[in-house]
Amino acid sequence: AHFLHDHVVSRILDVQGLTEDHALFDRLRDLLEKILEASGEFKREPGFSKIYGELLSVYILVLYRCGAAGRESPLIRMILTNIARRKAVECNQAQLDKLVEKLDRTITVAIIAKRYAVYVLVTRGLKVLLRSEIDFLTFGKAPESLALQIANLLMKNGVRLSEVSDIVCGGGDLGTLPDGIYVLNTKVRDESWKRLRNSSLNRGALIAYELKEILRNQGEPEKIHLSLVSPLSFTTIGAYEMSSFLKAESQELSHSLRGHVKVTPLKSIAALISEIQTISPDDLNLLVMTLDELFASVVRKTGPHVVRELAAQDANTTLSRFDFDKIVKALEHEGFLIPPHFGLASQEVGTGVKEICELLMIINSGRISQALAQSLMRVVDLYARRVAMILEMSSAGAPSERPHFVVITSMMALDPNFLQLFGKIRNRIENPFTPVLCLDSLEHEYLIARQLFEMYISPAERDGRLHFSVEASSMRQALRVLQSSSESGLVFSFDSLLEQMTGVISEGKARPASIVLVGADNEDALVAVANAREYGLARRVVLIGDPHDIMQAILRTQIPLSPQTDPDLQILATDPLAVDFESKKKSMAEVFRGFLKEHSDFVIMKGSLATAPVLKQALSIYKERAGQSAAESGPVRRLASHTALFVLPDGRFFALSDAAVNPSFRSAADLLATIENQIEIIRKVVDPQRTFKVAIITAVEKQTSAIPATHLAAQAVEAATDLEERYGPLIVEGPLSFDLATAPDVAKEKAYEGRIKGDADCLVATDINTANVLYKMLSKTMGSLGLMVETGSIITAGPDTAPIVLTSRGDTAQTKFNSILLAFAYAHAQKESPIPGP
Repeated sequence: AHFLHDHVVSRILDVQGLTEDHALFDRLRDLLEKILEASGEFKREPGFSKIYGELLSVYILVLYRCGAAGRESPLIRMILTNIARRKAVECNQAQLDKLVEKLDRTITVAIIAKRYAVYVLVTRGLKVLLRSEIDFLTFGKAPESLALQIANLLMKNGVRLSEVSDIVCGGGDLGTLPDGIYVLNTKVRDESWKRLRNSSLNRGALIAYELKEILRNQGEPEKIHLSLVSPLSFTTIGAYEMSSFLKAESQELSHSLRGHVKVTPLKSIAALISEIQTISPDDLNLLVMTLDELFASVVRKTGPHVVRELAAQDANTTLSRFDFDKIVKALEHEGFLIPPHFGLASQEVGTGVKEICELLMIINSGRISQALAQSLMRVVDLYARRVAMILEMSSAGAPSERPHFVVITSMMALDPNFLQLFGKIRNRIENPFTPVLCLDSLEHEYLIARQLFEMYISPAERDGRLHFSVEASSMRQALRVLQSSSESGLVFSFDSLLEQMTGVISEGKARPASIVLVGADNEDALVAVANAREYGLARRVVLIGDPHDIMQAILRTQIPLSPQTDPDLQILATDPLAVDFESKKKSMAEVFRGFLKEHSDFVIMKGSLATAPVLKQALSIYKERAGQSAAESGPVRRLASHTALFVLPDGRFFALSDAAVNPSFRSAADLLATIENQIEIIRKVVDPQRTFKVAIITAVEKQTSAIPATHLAAQAVEAATDLEERYGPLIVEGPLSFDLATAPDVAKEKAYEGRIKGDADCLVATDINTANVLYKMLSKTMGSLGLMVETGSIITAGPDTAPIVLTSRGDTAQTKFNSILLAFAYAHAQKESPIPGP
């Protein structure tokens, strides 16, 4: 092992950076193939597994270098062969070789957009024509200009634009498509642009579409196969209908990706190792960690099953908690000037890997004191230890399920500083039996191999163009997300509501709202407000809080809000002398109270401030004088309640009250008023005709003196008999346990005879404990399992009242945006079709 490390691996790593002699790389490949074959039986031995991982890594690196411009890529050939072997069993090697010969007529452009650049690989058949990267700093982020740069690259490298036959890209937010590839059409382009306008992940799809537009007049554009391969998946890919995955706004990308995994590196590495080791993919156990600048993720393959471990879910969070600001100050204290392009100089929060590699570069430069270098190396070692810990936790399980190989992939895999970091990680993995590899993700190679297989190799009859019939189950998921499917049957979706409201605004039937954000230094709330303005739902915005904190939050999120130049955007400053939490809270409440007295037409939205101080002032808008003069009656507060709307991954709809306002209901009348507030919202926003089923949730479904809430629920049901006359088709039942109300199998098992048998779509709890736990269980716990639940919530107090946007500080930007959308839709519907109230 020591001999091979010193005289083979290290020597090849030295040589590969000094030569472009392709014949030399062919000879190195032959040498390494013989060594791997000869040492294969020792790869699981404690003393040899480490060097075997190094040998395999450097062998794949040599394969990569063999596929230089003008030469065939052995990596693409291997991955393509593996895909064909798995998916077209009737296609033997001779047939495959004959089909591959015909691929010389194809020119494929593969595009992947990352955090700072778009990466491009162009091939004619399996022969590489060019590799390139186009950085956003130089050429901007607009898909049109980036597509133009790709077209210029093609022409400079002698590729006629009229000869381009295939464009394929990785990324996309329109469904899980666990093994899917689908046509990138205008509808997909429009939805991609709308949902993730500024994200690097989705920019690849937009660039690909714009590139086709550039080629439109160069030949026959209808013959260009324009496809999108999804690199995203869930814990158990086949267990759920993931129709609403990644409906997140661009600025929320780093949050929405947390806990999700990139499957394309897994597939490319699995296909490659299967070929090199001559192992059937169904017999290959593999653990792949993607460690890039924006997010870290871990995916595990155990035979044919793909799972994501809990440790991987938190990888991004774990690796982004380093105090780099403190490190920067220490460097500045020694007079070390950090280059502006360094991640250490950036305000963006990623996984920290770029910053760690920069620390290694600084340490190795010898330009800082030995004491500081030792301190920084301890940070590097801690980072390596955390990565190793994540990999060890993800590798755990029965011996038969443990990975045969552990692979760390990164776009920085060839960087010498990353290789030094990888060595530290590998040395800290307490598993002496498993080879650990460091590789590029090989996403481009997988994209091209997959595209060529689907278009030209697969023996399925087709006209040479991918149709929606291919990968039918995946396509149904994508179509459901795009809402192009007539079989959808969804009761409600925030996407359709957004489309409806933006249409109403564009037709001049409604004016944009005015919003006051209390505690405006909350990043998610700012993102939601910025998106509301972008979609035209809001125009005037007032931000209440500390101006410095607000501007820092705007800078961190990079949202298009500029109080200095935008007359419709105003910051109302709190007391600058208020420095501790309590005094800041008090000052913010005072500023908000003064604003509210003079601006009753603004939609109120909670940001970073706690709920109680906001509600104390905000609920004053529901005061009214009823029946008698003010002197006789005094102000009467209408009962306000919180209503949240949920759309689960399978499209199921729930309304839930009251998770935020009323601690408990002491009378059936108050509980009934909450039901009416909820019904009025769903009638005006969701469906005016549907028969909604309202379940009053308690611990049990029978009245018992041991649980007073059961009696309260029964009294409210009895008093609700006339609701149907005023609000349309309706069923109200209670007390009901949560499982009886929501799970048909449980209702059947218990032989429940009521009219709601697990099919409730409206839930009302008798106290805030129950409702709040349900709210956070649906919005948080399911999300942590990889299930995207869409949520939006507002506070109302019956007909003709203004909605208040009140969300949890832990809610995502998407939830807060949905809540603004819900408030806007509710306010508009009240003007259009008022429902008679009590």
